[in-house]
Order: sequence, then C-alpha cells, then structure tokens
Amino acid sequence: MVNVREIAKAFAEGRPYFDGRYLVVKRVHEYSEVRAIAYFRSVTCDQTISNTMLYLVTDRDYLYREDRYLFINKVPEVSEGVEILNEVSDYIYDVTGVRITAFTIDNDNAVYLAIKGYEYPFREYKRVMTIVKRENTSEVIWAQGYYRRFALFRECKECEEYAKRIEELKTELSKLFNELEEWYYKVGYEQLQQVLGERPRRALKELEYTVNTLKRRNVTVANIGMYIDKTPKETYQRYLQLYNKLSALVDKARELYTLQTLTS
Repeated sequence: MVNVREIAKAFAEGRPYFDGRYLVVKRVHEYSEVRAIAYFRSVTCDQTISNTMLYLVTDRDYLYREDRYLFINKVPEVSEGVEILNEVSDYIYDVTGVRITAFTIDNDNAVYLAIKGYEYPFREYKRVMTIVKRENTSEVIWAQGYYRRFALFRECKECEEYAKRIEELKTELSKLFNELEEWYYKVGYEQLQQVLGERPRRALKELEYTVNTLKRRNVTVANIGMYIDKTPKETYQRYLQLYNKLSALVDKARELYTLQTLTS
C-alpha cells in the first residue's frame, strides 16, 4: 500500500524517502534547489527509474530574480498519480503560485490536470508542452509537462462535431495534396512559380510536411474528448485553413494547365 501522505510530506519537507516504488529526493546547489518524486518500475540489483513524476526547481539569483520551474511527467499508476499530485498541490501552489488539481474519468486510463485560470483541463500527451508561463522582472514561473489542453465531450457539446470535421478534413487534405502533386508534374515551371512561388519544389515539400504532421496528430480520443490548441474551434480552423489553401492552389494549377493546353 502506497503511503501517499508520507510521499507528499517528504516532498514538502525536502527529506529523502523511498518505499520500494516511489523515491523522493532533494538536491541543493549554491543558488538552486531541486526536488523530485520518481517512480521505480522495479526494484532489483539494477534499479531503474521509470518516471520522474514531479520535478521542481527553484533558482535564486539574489541580485536579479527568482526562477521556479515545475515539470509534471505522465504517471505510470493513474489512481496513485492523482492522489499524489493532489496531496502535494498545496505545496506546489505555495512555491509556484500555480494551482493544480488532478483527476481521472471513468474508462480512461489518463491523468487530467485542472489548472486555475484555464478553461480546459490538460490530459496526458506524448510530447512536452508548456502549460503555464508567467514572467516579470523579479521572477519567472514556468510549468511544463507531458500534457496538452483537452476538451471533454461531456463538458463541450460542440466538440464532438469539431472532432468529426477534423477527421474528415484529414482525409480531404490527403486527396488535395495528391492532386496538387499531380499538377506539379503536368504544368510548366513558370506556371508552377505562379502557383507555389519562386521555389516551387521547396514549397511543395513544406506543404507535404505540414499535411503529414496534421494528419498524424492524434486529435480525438474516441468517446472521451479531443486535444485542442486554445479552443476546439481554433484547432478545427487550423485544419480548415490548410484545406482552403490547398483547394485554392489546386484550382489555380488546374486553371493554368487548361490555359497551357489551349495555347500549346
């Protein structure tokens, strides 16, 4: 049985702790202090840390300012992770001024972070994202983690429709890019410059990268919600803008090819 309160207490007091699964450490350098809660995947002769769940750094430059960095990793045990994060939330708030509440929902093995001042929660994500950044002349507060804004379908009525449209646009983006690539090899170089600019080959490669990046991005978690930028609508509009841009390029290439054919 994991003693969540003892883990949180050790983190707040800055004293060593190890129970066979969770490790709490504190390191102090001349101008900085590091505190961490780490999770051990296994305890054997060569022990390995699976995740550093929390990593809090306070840097003090007495002449200028104080910097505080909080990193929150994805947790291996969701229920334990939620308990630990909530148990240390008061201490994190006292140090960083960032109010974080962790939670999970039924049938979803992920930890969510509700952050005061943010409309949408953050859900576990595969890349490091900046969650909070506040800066002035005397201090910097920076919270990062493997989390990204996430709109729950149960709390966002329009999100299911946005998610559906995005998945449809992903398919249409592939079709449009393939057609644009076909026109690339049909029209003359001068016509290509009219469509794609002075360096058409490079422009086509950049478009291909953008299309493939958006297609690969996991926006929807089935029946649960969708990852977003600042809002669900903004996320949808990013796909729609690229769709409109590709549509216009394809129409232009089609028109120039028709003129090229008629005048040849």
